Amino acid sequence: MYLEAKKAAIVFEQNRMAVHGAELIADMAILSGHIGRPREGIVQLKPNSNSQGMADLGFDSREEMIGKINTGAIKGLVVFGEDVKDIRLTRLGFLAVQDLHMTDTARLADVVIPGESFAEIEGHYINSISISQKVNKAVDSPVEKDS
Repeated sequence: MYLEAKKAAIVFEQNRMAVHGAELIADMAILSGHIGRPREGIVQLKPNSNSQGMADLGFDSREEMIGKINTGAIKGLVVFGEDVKDIRLTRLGFLAVQDLHMTDTARLADVVIPGESFAEIEGHYINSISISQKVNKAVDSPVEKDS
């Protein structure tokens, strides 16, 4: 079915697939020709939504970042769209949260900034392989904005 499909993509979670399995998926996509064209290819979902941004900031691992926060080496944090469970947020001198919902993390924040969903904005995203992708606004925000 995959080989004969007009358009096909494989989606898998990085932390649930061995390296050898991911290599086999890549081989299968290449051999079948289902890679390198719109709406085809491989999507590797990374654990924890902020993993790419964390790497872009120079942290080698989530554990390294958490350790620096938990020991007080990081004094302030801005969290975007994540309800953090494994970090001692009370050790921070300042916490800001931007989210669509009032999460437990947002309740601890010094500042809460209302978030907008991807469907409410016009702009670009940086995907998990650091490529900029344009998005078009699909709906108006339900929150009144000052003009």
